[in-house]
Amino acid sequence: MTTPEFDPARIFQVLAHHDVDYVVIGAMAAMLQGAGPTMTLDVDVAAATAEENRVRLASALKEMEARLRVPAPEDPVEIPLDARMLGSMKVMTFITRFGPFDVLFAPDGAPTYERLRERAVEVTRFGVAIRAAGVEDLIAMKRATGREKDAAHLTTLIQFLKDRALPGKKQGRRDD
Repeated sequence: MTTPEFDPARIFQVLAHHDVDYVVIGAMAAMLQGAGPTMTLDVDVAAATAEENRVRLASALKEMEARLRVPAPEDPVEIPLDARMLGSMKVMTFITRFGPFDVLFAPDGAPTYERLRERAVEVTRFGVAIRAAGVEDLIAMKRATGREKDAAHLTTLIQFLKDRALPGKKQGRRDD
């Protein structure tokens, strides 16, 4: 599979079509809330671990023609995409026909999935409702990674949180 053009709209539409229970995390979650970079090259999600959700996620991954992303993206590895395989993993990075897509079942620094979902902000983009991790949870996850590449993004998220706390700033659900 050659590296496809990144199309997050199609990724979110496929997830919605299969009724996958997930929360967007990472730079895309920040972007969806106007809190981050104006561009990212992948979609990262935390997914519910319930068996029925893993079945739906596996179906969505098959529709997206997902392959494991390995150091050489032009040589993705085929694996069985089913609930059992997904249940044994903590983090999976895929290349799909719509671009890079990463699934985390227990992101470092995140609260339980139920709490992450409860605190998420719902936005409507690409014709579908999308839950994006709250900025506070994004900050905790960025801090937990300890990666140098996250330092600038962490600063941006903290400033966004401070700005949002100013009087007159709108909080909560966003629909664009």
